[in-house]
Amino acid sequence: MKNNVKNIVTSVVFLVFIFGIALVCWFKPASEMSFSERRTLEQFPEFSVGAYVTDAKGNKEFKELKDINKDKPTAITVYNDTVREYIGNFEDYSLDQFPLRDTMRSIKAFFDLNVFNKKDNNNMYQVDGYISEMQPNLNKDSVSNATAIWNKIYNNYLDGKANKVLVSVIPDKNYYMAKQNGYLAYDYNEMFEFVKEQCPNFEYVDISGELSKDSFYKTDTHWSQDKIVGVAKKLAEALGVYDEYSWEYKTNELDLPFYGVYAGKLNLGVESEVIKYLTNDVIDGCKVYDYTNNRYTEMYNEKLANANLDAGKDPYDFFLSGAKNGVMRIDNPNQDNGKTLVIFRDSFGSSFAPLMAEGYSTIYVVDIRVTMAIAINSVVGGFEGKDVLFLASSMVVNDSSEFRQN
Repeated sequence: MKNNVKNIVTSVVFLVFIFGIALVCWFKPASEMSFSERRTLEQFPEFSVGAYVTDAKGNKEFKELKDINKDKPTAITVYNDTVREYIGNFEDYSLDQFPLRDTMRSIKAFFDLNVFNKKDNNNMYQVDGYISEMQPNLNKDSVSNATAIWNKIYNNYLDGKANKVLVSVIPDKNYYMAKQNGYLAYDYNEMFEFVKEQCPNFEYVDISGELSKDSFYKTDTHWSQDKIVGVAKKLAEALGVYDEYSWEYKTNELDLPFYGVYAGKLNLGVESEVIKYLTNDVIDGCKVYDYTNNRYTEMYNEKLANANLDAGKDPYDFFLSGAKNGVMRIDNPNQDNGKTLVIFRDSFGSSFAPLMAEGYSTIYVVDIRVTMAIAINSVVGGFEGKDVLFLASSMVVNDSSEFRQN
């Protein structure tokens, strides 16, 4: 009798749990944003019968079905790949909108790392409080794509015109953390050598020795601006403008909690960090023009950082208003040498460019993931006598699909 009662109670609890979860899934309003992962979530996909079925003879993408006599196509409607696409979208929606999703992710991460003693959780790992994501494979096709685009810019706009043309790849945290602690990582030096080989007209500057894992945020992919003065010095020396700088800065802290993208991916309740930024009289006196929005903006945009934090986006856009502005211009009224620097960069360049402002009258900061080279040439007004720096993170070089081709 006791066993029967126990079995009934167990079954009832199980059914209540299953159907309760199902009801919550169906009636819970869909969340638009994952604040922990800083990404938009899949929404319920729209379904239209007309969009997913069609006449078998009227659309080549649809399979032709034979009638019972197997001698000619029928005119019946059929489902095709679009149905499978819909089902895939619905599966993504179900995973993204599952109740207590972040809690479940935290529990999984805790058990993987602390109970089952796995070295990583979904390729995420932690060393001395620094979180990183394993990058086991070098994608030479992607590196070739990046260097081909850089070479195309050189051949079309820089050859015989630009003063100095430099290229440098920023190693990510794995360069300093992975193999030293038993995690998978590709050979970064092979990437650097491959870039040098593919860009024979560029001067390659190796900055890996100016960085360490401590140069990066613990919870994010990016470097911290106060830790990259050595990088700026090395590149300024290669550009021949080292003596134009005082190399004296005031270190400031942005009064906002910062959780990098890796905090949400690992999802283990890490502590917030502080965004530090450097100023001096020259940096404070610079003006920044945003060609994307046709307006002047800030070198350090605290208003945007606050807005991003409230919206669950990246406060790192504090630097130069983020990376997704195609072309920006930094004017330095305190420098009369008439020199111009053009930096082709990704998001890492947002915090790097201000440190170069002191040595040039004008700096153009360009993201070729957003803007085509022909438009860049028009905005910059040609590259005659200008210094040019191609600066990109190894993560972007290893996945350069977003680079604009023209």
